[in-house]
Amino acid sequence: MLNFRFPSCFFVIGIVLFLLTLFSVIIAKARGVHVETIQVIATDVMLIGLLFCSLARDENEDEMTLPLRLKSFSLAFICGVVYALVIPYIEFGVDFIMSGRDAALEKVDVSPILIFMLGIRIMFFHTIKRLS
Repeated sequence: MLNFRFPSCFFVIGIVLFLLTLFSVIIAKARGVHVETIQVIATDVMLIGLLFCSLARDENEDEMTLPLRLKSFSLAFICGVVYALVIPYIEFGVDFIMSGRDAALEKVDVSPILIFMLGIRIMFFHTIKRLS
């Protein structure tokens, strides 16, 4: 399973999917469209695009790429867990400050965490690769 990767062209496909979806959501929000189904589908398409980017082969694949890939996945996982643990308390604190005693501690939606983790993974991989 560690050796499974898409061809390198999937990186471009993933970026295009992510950006097209992001721009279409921005345009829909600007026009005042508030359809929850569109948001769910857009989130899923953005996740698929980032997953394509994350699992795509590097154009210069060598023996050093796999350890860098594993480092970036582990760093992204750690950042995602910290994000999932910290954000509810930050939101609670802000709600408490703004509204007083009516604040409630709520769980965070999973989709933004996954988008955050995949984005961090891609950024870490390319940063670590440049530094190596």
